[in-house]
Amino acid sequence: MPFCPNCGKKIDRLIYWENAVNVAKFDGEDYYDWDTAEVYECGYECPECGAQLFDNEKDAEEFLKDDPEAHIKAIANTSDREQG
Repeated sequence: MPFCPNCGKKIDRLIYWENAVNVAKFDGEDYYDWDTAEVYECGYECPECGAQLFDNEKDAEEFLKDDPEAHIKAIANTSDREQG
């Protein structure tokens, strides 16, 4: 099971967030036919401490499969955000 490089806890899922433009139809009462027009930014965070570990699905998926290279990326991403 992967662990968060920030808090050290074992995690089996990540929290996904996105900053996006959503478009829907409005009939005066309800909104319907929702669609995401554009995602400007997104992130995958540790559910325990909230540290953002990734900004793309591929790296997040590999991390959750316990891929060693994905762990290295998570450590690097966490370090970059602390310094920047």
